Amino acid sequence: MQDRPITFSKNLFLPLTTVCRNRCGYCSFRTPVQAGCLMAPAEVERTLKNGAALGCTESLFTFGERPEEEPGFSALIRAAGHPTILDYCEAMCQKSIEYGILPHTNAGILSFDEMERLRAVNASMGLMLETTARVPAHATSKGKEPEVRLAMIEEAGKLKIPFTTGLLLGIGETMADREDSLLAIRTIHRRYGHIQEIIIQNFCPKPGTPMANHPVPGTDEICVTIQRARDILPEDIYHVRGWLPDYSRRGAGERRDPFPRRA
Repeated sequence: MQDRPITFSKNLFLPLTTVCRNRCGYCSFRTPVQAGCLMAPAEVERTLKNGAALGCTESLFTFGERPEEEPGFSALIRAAGHPTILDYCEAMCQKSIEYGILPHTNAGILSFDEMERLRAVNASMGLMLETTARVPAHATSKGKEPEVRLAMIEEAGKLKIPFTTGLLLGIGETMADREDSLLAIRTIHRRYGHIQEIIIQNFCPKPGTPMANHPVPGTDEICVTIQRARDILPEDIYHVRGWLPDYSRRGAGERRDPFPRRA
């Protein structure tokens, strides 16, 4: 493989809370309401300050979906000085801008009005589609209903929000399901032109989760899916990237090399 430049941007990961209403079979991020489940405002600001000093340009704000639906969380967020997690996210995004770092929020399912509100303090936003298939891994996660996720991606388009989405491979879907998911993304993007990045992410088993012993997709299977994404998706989705265990050898991070689009 010929030498080529590898580009990257320095970014910060700011998980405002690990509390989430969903119970995905593969997730090790979610926790109940407990000590340490909320990232304190002082910790967020300290992270932003240190990130700015190190030349970071993007801050990823993420948190569990609709944490207020979990008992005890509303009192916790009020004690931190904010009425809701959305108010907290908005305030911290504004703080990120003050430090010269562009905010990107991925907070699970948001309404049209909530996205419109956060649009003012975000350079971009995101929501992984994951799959259009109904899989057992999502049986107890109402936020993972395919129609709900597609509707939010479409509403982001109506709001002209630059958007990141993608697929999660190996959670019970088939290759045909993956193609269906890519076609659904293509349809929405052709309508609104707002999708800027597609992530092809592989499932990794986590100890202590229901899917701890679930088989994982191999590198070749992931590469085939990345290639299909490049065949299906429009050229103006400028970044299609996959996560590979042997990334440096296979070079799957660039859009066309070594996976050229087919005529």
